[in-house]
Amino acid sequence: MEGRIPSFEGLKAWMQAGRRRHPEDLARAWSLAGRALKSAAPPAEVEFLKRGFQIRLQSLSIPGTLVRARVLPHRGLVFLDPEGMADLAERLARRGLPGPTRERILAHELFHILEPACPEPLAELAAHLFAGAFLHLRDFPGAIDLPDTVWEARPAETR
Repeated sequence: MEGRIPSFEGLKAWMQAGRRRHPEDLARAWSLAGRALKSAAPPAEVEFLKRGFQIRLQSLSIPGTLVRARVLPHRGLVFLDPEGMADLAERLARRGLPGPTRERILAHELFHILEPACPEPLAELAAHLFAGAFLHLRDFPGAIDLPDTVWEARPAETR
């Protein structure tokens, strides 16, 4: 679809922009995401509710840092930040990417519940891979947080 960064390009850009990664990290993260995919089905909100979680709106951001969600597994709570959801919705619209904002965020957070022992260096990569596959997205979810300059610098055929 025109105006979308394909998964591979978005993943590649995200990996290059992020922390140093080892070559085996992608394979390990896919393995963890794949395992989580076998234990859940969309929509993410229903999966949380089936597991006894409550979902609440609450401001989570602090000056200089935007937070979209926070999960407290021991209390069975998922907090969604309205400001974080609005930011994501604006980024998606600006980049021509479809999909409900709330579901994108919840799918990402669901991974952290399904795979709580995921090693920290792989957790965000695996959660993005899970959310993309869980929601059948063509874009890599983590790429939405790349700065506009990185997004626009992609070759024209991948934007």
